[in-house]
Amino acid sequence: YFSDDRLADLSAVLTIVLVISGVIGLVLYKLNPLGWKKIFNRKEFDLLMEQEIKVIEKLEELDDSYFVLNDFSFELFHVEHLVISKNGVFIIGKVRNNDKLSVKDNTLYAVEKSLETLTGRLWRLSHLVYLITKKGFNGAEIMPKPVIVLPDRSNSSIKEFNGIRIAGINELNDVICEKLKFGVDQDLAESFAYFMKE
Repeated sequence: YFSDDRLADLSAVLTIVLVISGVIGLVLYKLNPLGWKKIFNRKEFDLLMEQEIKVIEKLEELDDSYFVLNDFSFELFHVEHLVISKNGVFIIGKVRNNDKLSVKDNTLYAVEKSLETLTGRLWRLSHLVYLITKKGFNGAEIMPKPVIVLPDRSNSSIKEFNGIRIAGINELNDVICEKLKFGVDQDLAESFAYFMKE
């Protein structure tokens, strides 16, 4: 399968290796975005881990009827936090810096940084969970509520943006304890939590 031109063969093999490496790198980044920070930017990784611990400790204050899953991959989406309860399903993402939120041109910003990627990911995950529960749980209609938490602020000046609830760290559990339109009975919540854990 090789030609007499070794240079052409070498460039073809290197191209294939580079493409495969790129795909593997992309998948690994999607599955574990913090892993790259740990390798290339240790200071930012440590800050992000502090924020992660704050949110996890806050979610641990919920009683045992709340199923909390932290930092996992689901269908090539990275899920920071997922809370399942009789009140509903909540998909939680974090704003990674301590900047003040604002809305400009129907886009959420943390000072000058657009949070469009975060809001889009939260909605895509919410719709994916909705479709999976509708197909796999006897047509159950569970539309998760996307939530953005500000780990370094106790309260948020903006409470909601395009259907996404926004909470400071001290407001997070109050948001999760609110009854949603798509409530979940306890047996279904337990079954869905088990499904997501597996």
